[in-house]
Amino acid sequence: MTRDEAIEQIAANLGGQALAAVIAKGYDDNTLSVIAAADKKKAKVFTDTMYSAETVDTLTKAYSEKIIDGADLLHVMRYSTFRNGNEVDVKKYIECIKGGGMSRKTATNIFVADNYEQEDYDTLVGKVKSGAYFPTKYGTLSLSYEVARVLFKLKVPLRASRKGHIPSGVINVEDSIKYGDCIRGGSTKLVQTICEYMSKDDWDSFYKYLLSRETEDISADDMEKYYSEYKAAPVRSKKR
Repeated sequence: MTRDEAIEQIAANLGGQALAAVIAKGYDDNTLSVIAAADKKKAKVFTDTMYSAETVDTLTKAYSEKIIDGADLLHVMRYSTFRNGNEVDVKKYIECIKGGGMSRKTATNIFVADNYEQEDYDTLVGKVKSGAYFPTKYGTLSLSYEVARVLFKLKVPLRASRKGHIPSGVINVEDSIKYGDCIRGGSTKLVQTICEYMSKDDWDSFYKYLLSRETEDISADDMEKYYSEYKAAPVRSKKR
């Protein structure tokens, strides 16, 4: 599709006012072709986005090259109508997918979360790869549910939000998990330390030991202290 054909199609689909807004953005020919092929509702995000033309052109290029799909593009663009803090990491997002080791959906959800979380894209990727967190589709990073269960048992205060709504304190962690809530709580250091201990062969027995200790206000340093105590404790002989 030529530039003139794309402009003509956008005018027919969206009307003159929307066309003027699209032209004012300064998008390249490829982006105009993508907008022209979209229905009215989907095309609207390209007029409402807070992204620069360069960022949008980068995303549509990745879409045209099949690095991301239409659902990925639309998901990112919809959230860009509210904020644009993640556009500095758009190339990292694309390279993360091209480099492999992470699914498009996961990389895309992390990129959307990058718009709202305080950490940058690389840090968020590291948190997800640690296994302690996963990205939701609502622009947030949640504790992995396995870690959330442990934190709840250790009396670490947790908060949960359902479908992007305002978070509230977790009373029953299994209910939050059942409904797919985004669960947050504990420092990053504590969360990742717990996740590391959960991968150890003796986690089950250490976890039982841990639950017998005073764990209110537990920290990552406390975890290390308790593990040292646990390893130093004499092994009880089995009852005959």
